[in-house]
Amino acid sequence: MVLSRDPPLMTPPAAVALCEVSRLANGIYQVSFHGSTPAAIDQYLTQLEALFRDNPYHDSIMPLLIEVPDNGSLPVSYFSQGIRRVIDLYPNRPPTRTAVVTKYNALISIANTFIRLLRYDRVEHPSLFFKPTERDLAIAWLLQNQSAAQNSL
Repeated sequence: MVLSRDPPLMTPPAAVALCEVSRLANGIYQVSFHGSTPAAIDQYLTQLEALFRDNPYHDSIMPLLIEVPDNGSLPVSYFSQGIRRVIDLYPNRPPTRTAVVTKYNALISIANTFIRLLRYDRVEHPSLFFKPTERDLAIAWLLQNQSAAQNSL
């Protein structure tokens, strides 16, 4: 005897964009997280790989503006492991300059101090953290001295 299957009562939900990457008119790649889950990080890493593979920035710095969700947290260990994997896959990736806009706390303040002590301006892939109220400052930092920064590498 063959059992008939009724069609599903609901259609499966459409895939939700937990992370979107868009290129702004000023050339900055804006990364907007809409969730703070491993799935959101996976979406970001997939898009980052595509940028490294297909980007026009091989001779200049690729500016990235990462906006962390309002709760201010992403799974740091999972994020770090994923970034290391992408870095290993693309050793000849273009130089990047990354501004992370996130809820500011003592840990972020310590990280920024440490980054500045390492002379982030002499690093091929500098990153800094900014408060949500400092988004314009983050954009200015991403765009400042792009050619000078490239020449100092």
